[in-house]
Amino acid sequence: MRRLILLALLAFPTACGAQTAPTLTPMTRPQYLAECGARQKRAGVEAKFIASTCAQEFATATATLPLARAIVRIARTPPAQLQSQAQLKAIMPSIAWTRPVKQAPPITVVFQGSYAKDLAFSAMGAGKVQTIAWNWSEETATLPYDVPGALRLLGAKVTAYACSTGGGAYGDERGTDYRVEVPGAAPLHLSIGGRDAAMGGQWGFWGITIEPGAPVPGYAALVARARAGADGDGESWSPCTE
Repeated sequence: MRRLILLALLAFPTACGAQTAPTLTPMTRPQYLAECGARQKRAGVEAKFIASTCAQEFATATATLPLARAIVRIARTPPAQLQSQAQLKAIMPSIAWTRPVKQAPPITVVFQGSYAKDLAFSAMGAGKVQTIAWNWSEETATLPYDVPGALRLLGAKVTAYACSTGGGAYGDERGTDYRVEVPGAAPLHLSIGGRDAAMGGQWGFWGITIEPGAPVPGYAALVARARAGADGDGESWSPCTE
């Protein structure tokens, strides 16, 4: 699920009349740990576990920074410039393209490849690229990425607003939807959903999806859209925060 709140901040003109692109203000480690601690406290985590939880979250978020930077670049790129393999690879040079798997209508545009050794990449939509996604899966493992944390670490404002549980073959999937605010970009809808491997031999899998250029749906519209699709079967939704 996703949370993306984006503040469109205008740069001040320079003396020559040109404009400077807005910049993100990265968080320091103490700032991040303090923000994480406040979130964990609001979530009801016992005080004795907060320090270790946030230290691990910081480490995972730091490792996720390359992916978060790619998401920021996409958010700041006009959707019309995200419509070809060349345009996408210019933003994310690590992509290695593969032959796309044919999708059911109305999907007509599909680009697929690998983004990292453990991340598959796809960009697709009806007539144009509408969603961009990274997918991870591994046996007996938990997701080694923290996209919301990495975006916060870069200085983006990330707000969870919708959570789901249940669904999937095992009924144990969960997800969060976010609004992400990045200076110099429109609000972005980020959705993260999947499951960790609960025991040996099981597979963990997660999807990280953004919708460049699309309005961030409100809670009611998001839930209605999910329940109308096959992916919404068996899911329970609720407003949420982090």
